[in-house]
Amino acid sequence: MKYCKNYISDIAKDESGLAFVEFAVSLPVFLGLGMYGSETSYLALTNLKLSQSALNLADNGSRLGQTDNGVATPVIKESDVLEILYGTKLQSGKNDFMENGRFIIASLEVKTVSNGSGGTKEQQFVGWRRCKGKKVAVTKYNDDVDGNGVTDSGFNGMGDPANPIQAVSGSAVIFVEAEFDYQPLFGDLFHKNKKLRQEASFNIRDDRNLSAGLFGDVASSKRAYCNKYDDTFT
Repeated sequence: MKYCKNYISDIAKDESGLAFVEFAVSLPVFLGLGMYGSETSYLALTNLKLSQSALNLADNGSRLGQTDNGVATPVIKESDVLEILYGTKLQSGKNDFMENGRFIIASLEVKTVSNGSGGTKEQQFVGWRRCKGKKVAVTKYNDDVDGNGVTDSGFNGMGDPANPIQAVSGSAVIFVEAEFDYQPLFGDLFHKNKKLRQEASFNIRDDRNLSAGLFGDVASSKRAYCNKYDDTFT
């Protein structure tokens, strides 16, 4: 019994393995903090990349027709929109925003309509809208049909309702909505069911024929209609 007491006392006084014990106790804490920091940084980076993709898509959409020097007011084609959407898919790289997300691009325009009292007024409307991505998501601004908003007097533009983005007469605004289901590094441990959303807009850079809408130079089955949820371009 005396030997056992002495042995226990010696163990209690022994500090030779203290560093290992402290390391073992603190490792889960520091490992957890490191994982959380990595996940949060990756989330912020992914959100930034989604924002950049939305901005680039809106910018590219605003430049469509710039290289068509044959006419003063070029008509934008379905193939033009497909090309910039495909560029967005390539830009997303390993994030593959269209596999788990969706891009919605629209031409916000203005048209003169009757005000119901014998006069006229300018009404914001969507000249055309196209979408790509497998995520089931729809626009926040009216539904996904061409020309929607012409007869909707409540449609006052896109973006912040308190300060909406609006087109001016004779011009248009390319407005992009991007949504993405975040794919975390460590499953649902830190961020569960995180949905990212970004918006971007640019005024068109040159005159274009807005009344013609999108010229159908590709088969209907290949157009990026918003009732399809895919990321294919063939």
